[in-house]
Amino acid sequence: MSNSWFEECFLSNPPDSPGWALVHAKAQSKVLPVGSCLFSQGSPCENFVIIVSGNVRVQYQDINGKEIVLYRLCPAEVCNTTTLCLLADDAYPAAAYAETEIKFAVLPKKYFLIAIEDRGFREYIFAQIARRSLELICLVNEVAFLTLEERLARYLVNNGPSIEATHREIATQLGTAREVVSRYLRRLTNSGYIQTSRKGINIVDRPSLEAMMG
Repeated sequence: MSNSWFEECFLSNPPDSPGWALVHAKAQSKVLPVGSCLFSQGSPCENFVIIVSGNVRVQYQDINGKEIVLYRLCPAEVCNTTTLCLLADDAYPAAAYAETEIKFAVLPKKYFLIAIEDRGFREYIFAQIARRSLELICLVNEVAFLTLEERLARYLVNNGPSIEATHREIATQLGTAREVVSRYLRRLTNSGYIQTSRKGINIVDRPSLEAMMG
């Protein structure tokens, strides 16, 4: 299979080191349609993954079925969950879904463990782990110290002025139940802060939402 994914992923500045040369030679590109599951929670982790194009959502589900989005992946990004599971020889603690059609490269675990010995490859991976870890700390801070109303206001402001998302999708993003999101959105609508329709949500009073953000 062609390795053109490497140039497509890194455009005019491909990384150059022995570890990356191994990744370039041994990884294969694959394509999944929107909505597909890239990996499921509890499944064995057998391959290193690099996103070439498209967007991926990584989320966790508890034993009661409640879900929360942990982070998203964009082109040229590696999945922290995959990397850490490979290093720890553990199963996936979360699941990943294609939010668009995605193209990605997969590298078998045996080659990943060789490539990670290379400094150039290792520094790229660890830099992404560090950045993603900081994002997760921010997420924990929001969940632990902000009310759901404050977090919903932040979500609306950060994704507005028009949000094309279902109540269930917003609930998954915030880690709560759809019914709870619907109740809070109804309150915001009655207060004149937003307008809702079948197409989504439109922000009417951004300053009032910003005042709620905490």
